[in-house]
Amino acid sequence: MELQAQIDWLDSLPHEHKVVIAGNHDTYLDPRSRKTLSTTDRDGRIDWKRLRYLQHSSITLSFHHGQRRLKVYGAPQIPACGGEEFAFQYPRGDDAWSETVPDGTDVLVTHTPPKHHLDLPAALGCEHLLGEVRRVQPLLHVFGHIHAGKSGLLGWLKGGREVVKWCEAQAASEKVLSRNQGLFTMFNPKIWIEFAQFVGQGVAGVLWERVWGGSSNATVMVNASLMYNNSGQLWNPPQVVEI
Repeated sequence: MELQAQIDWLDSLPHEHKVVIAGNHDTYLDPRSRKTLSTTDRDGRIDWKRLRYLQHSSITLSFHHGQRRLKVYGAPQIPACGGEEFAFQYPRGDDAWSETVPDGTDVLVTHTPPKHHLDLPAALGCEHLLGEVRRVQPLLHVFGHIHAGKSGLLGWLKGGREVVKWCEAQAASEKVLSRNQGLFTMFNPKIWIEFAQFVGQGVAGVLWERVWGGSSNATVMVNASLMYNNSGQLWNPPQVVEI
């Protein structure tokens, strides 16, 4: 089984902890999509070995002889983008995320990105996941799925990652980005009001941090896609994040 071969390879790597989740191509792992497999593949068995597989579940990892711990939560679901063979899909626009991530999560691992964050070319992430990440505010959020969010020009310039500060300026920018784009958008006074709020909140945030020494909670978001766009080639390098 192709999935078992991947698990065997990951198990051979020297890292102390290896946490994995499923993606939409992991057909076997979702009972709804598994029925599309051949009888042989459908009846196979998975040996996860030393890997920690998370599916709507958490694990607490210990480091440095238990002196440091990280709570990791993983979930595979994505807005629908394919046929019955795609795993863990839900209708786009449905809320599959609110109140699902435990409070106190340090590292969030999902397959889909949150909307407006490393999900270009067409804001293909999930707005409800964004709301849940804003609520929990983990130290690190790792995702993939939208290869162009890492491979495209903007993703390349960002290095496949960004630091999202949970401040009023961030909320204002997401509100502007959520507006439907069209020829007459520039004539909509609400757009200009929201843009002015975004600029004003941004200036206030800079003053708060740089002048008055304040701070805002932040999450490092990483699009970990290794495949370059949809080329089938693993041209994007792995990423290392220090917490």
